[in-house]
Amino acid sequence: MPLAASGVTHQGRRSTNEDAWLVDLNLGLLVVADGMGGHNAGEVASALAVKAIRDVFQSDGNPPSQALLIRAVQTANQQILAAAAEQPAHSGMGTTVVAVLIVDESAYYTSVGDSRIYLWRNGHLTQLTRDDSWLAETLSGDSEQTHDMGSHPMRHVLTKVVGLRPELEPTA
Repeated sequence: MPLAASGVTHQGRRSTNEDAWLVDLNLGLLVVADGMGGHNAGEVASALAVKAIRDVFQSDGNPPSQALLIRAVQTANQQILAAAAEQPAHSGMGTTVVAVLIVDESAYYTSVGDSRIYLWRNGHLTQLTRDDSWLAETLSGDSEQTHDMGSHPMRHVLTKVVGLRPELEPTA
């Protein structure tokens, strides 16, 4: 089955667009990074993340795999931390990341933060990733409270972000 994909982004109500994305059908790689709004250099962090992930896939001699996808996100994390250390104005920058790798008839994915991956199949939409947020962890499994998530004052507090801590375990 031929693979087709495209991407587009919009800054919304913000003054700058902190999103970055990649569609590389030759690598079978799809990435979306959303820089953290309200923090320093979110647009820098998201661009660095997308570039680092692509670079890992272009330079690694191993076959593409879930493990390589996770390692690519961890590499992005290290590069963002290093860039922030070199440039004080970028201190604290970070981004969410979702990435999908298509290999033959299989799709592997990983996520960090509250950007999401959905599966559209047979007219039904299924969320594949779980938000790395304080609210998602607090309300985990409590279906009666999930209707209030969109207006909850803590809905944007993330528990995992690419670029903030040296240790990062992306969700697979």
